Amino acid sequence: MNTNDISDYRSLQIYYSNRPIYYMKIRPEDKKIINTHLICWGVYILYEVILSALMKGQFSSIYYYILFYALNISLFYTHAIFVMPNFLPNVRRIWYFVLLLLLEIGIYFLLTILFSHILNFLRGQRHPAQLSWLYYVGSFYRATLFIIFGSGYYFLLTFLKGKNDEMRKAVEIERLQVRLVTLERDFLRSQINPHLFFNTLNFVKYAARKDATLAEEAILRLSEIMSFALNKNMDAHGLLLAETKQAENIIRLNQMRFADKLKINFKISDFDTQTRTLPLILLTLVENVFKHGDLSAEGNEATIAVSVENGMVCYSTRNLIAGRSASIVSTKKGLENISSRLESIFPKSHIYYAKTVEDRWFEVFVSFPVVSESNLVRV
Repeated sequence: MNTNDISDYRSLQIYYSNRPIYYMKIRPEDKKIINTHLICWGVYILYEVILSALMKGQFSSIYYYILFYALNISLFYTHAIFVMPNFLPNVRRIWYFVLLLLLEIGIYFLLTILFSHILNFLRGQRHPAQLSWLYYVGSFYRATLFIIFGSGYYFLLTFLKGKNDEMRKAVEIERLQVRLVTLERDFLRSQINPHLFFNTLNFVKYAARKDATLAEEAILRLSEIMSFALNKNMDAHGLLLAETKQAENIIRLNQMRFADKLKINFKISDFDTQTRTLPLILLTLVENVFKHGDLSAEGNEATIAVSVENGMVCYSTRNLIAGRSASIVSTKKGLENISSRLESIFPKSHIYYAKTVEDRWFEVFVSFPVVSESNLVRV
């Protein structure tokens, strides 16, 4: 005999005489449901048997309990599992439901009569049992009672299933939102790295022949930025201080490339050094200024401002719009991802706008709550 445990299908396959036989394993959750049903029926039957015995002054035969409780419990599950699913707000379904209801009641009556004759025979009586109208009223009462129980059980299961489906969908939507935020954050990382990386390498190649000290500074600042952007532990939040430090590195690297001729003003207001923020948003805004702004015009310097006011992190940028002949064409993907992340994480407590002013200036303003333990769940 060869035994093969097929765990993926929760079944045990036994080969005997080259003939496979399958035995389905019962899952732990199914065992719990079965045990719950057995306990409930046991309590109900015990209560009813004792109560009826006290009222009649004696217990009925064991055959009576076995036959009629098996019949009543079968009616309960038949009605809940097979008849009630046809109870729908559809005319044809209603007639079908009524037909099934009458059929199960009719079968129930026939079986009660059959069981009564069987019990009469087991008692040693050779004549058929004489059934009075009280017997039929009692049978109808019992049938109605267990049909009502079955209907209630069906509606309870339907309600719980609906709640479980809603909860499952909510969890799935939440999971997809978190996944979307992660993908958007990873996309922002990829946006920051390549453009700055290659431009800085070209500058280092040039500066190495002219000024080794300048080249060394450029390499150190670039390595800090790359380490920061590739840090996988910085998934949900990071220190605002570290973010502003990398923004300074980006600004300094670009100034080094253009011999400090870029017109840009980086303003940082005082804030707690432990203040936490969403990563890469500030760096994306800074990169956007350098990619698509005109930073060479005298008297029209670009501004990048960082502040923390009333528990809100605030970023703002303002720069002249580069001419249409600029080598880099704006796709606005970086700004769209910022907006999408804020909408996913702080849907009702953030401010975001990006607009053109006087057909010359481009302004962006972002404000969102300081990241804390209480709002990290959605982050």
